[in-house]
Formats: sequence, C-alpha cells, structure tokens
Amino acid sequence: MWDVLEHQRDMHAVLLEIKRISKPDGLLLIRVPNSQSVDAALFREFWAGNDAPRHLYVFNETNLERLLEKHSFRVLRKKKHIGNYLNFVKSVQFWVQSQKPGRKWAGSLLRLLRNPYFRLCIYPLFFIKDLFSQGTSVTVLAKQKDNCNHG
Repeated sequence: MWDVLEHQRDMHAVLLEIKRISKPDGLLLIRVPNSQSVDAALFREFWAGNDAPRHLYVFNETNLERLLEKHSFRVLRKKKHIGNYLNFVKSVQFWVQSQKPGRKWAGSLLRLLRNPYFRLCIYPLFFIKDLFSQGTSVTVLAKQKDNCNHG
C-alpha cells in the first residue's frame, strides 16, 4: 500500500479486507506522508501531504501504528524517510500558487527545483533529513499478530 491508505474513504474496511485476504505468513507494507516531518512543519498548509481532497487522512508514525494495532497487525519495522523529492517540489508549488499571481520569480523557482543538476546539488540536505528520521514519509512493515510467530 504505497501511498494508498491516505486516499481511502474507509481505511478500516480496507485493513479488514487486507487481513481477510492475507496469507498466514503475509506481510503488509504501507507508506504514507508523515505529518510530523520537517517538510510538514516548514510548509504547513502548503505541505504536499495535506493534498486535499485527494488525501483524506493525515498520518504520522504514532497514529499509523495505533491504527494497525487496532486491526491486529504488529509493526515489524518502521522508517521515516525522505520520500519523493517531487513532494518537496509540489509543496513549493502549492506555496507559490498562494502568492500574488504574475510573479516572475515563481516560474523560475519551480524550473530551478525541477532541474536535475540543482536536484543533485541539494540532495545531501535531503539525505541529512533521512539520517535524522525527519523524512516526508513513514513506511511500516507489519504482520497479523496471530501470525507473527510463524516464519
């Protein structure tokens, strides 16, 4: 469920169905935007993870783990990582769109951010965020609790 759960109208029904169709040794891999990330704090209402109306829910490590616990899944591993650079660019784009129209710098800024050489130059900053678990996404690997001791 890579960037899927935040789009579901009834996430409880989805998790019940996943539990029903999972094999006894099956694993569940979920990635969602991380509402406690540096990007979320920096961009606030312009953060790409708030992409309403497409994102119906906003998650962080704690509430995702509690949701899985409620549905009898145990988290085996979790990681907060940088996610997609394009999410950062999308957050900047949302912010730019909120500014007064006709600003020449806005288009130039977005072109710069989309430039592969610029992206390569600033990648170390995103890597540092990843090292300190401040990334834009939370990924969890989980297993049904009654099946955690099998395999």
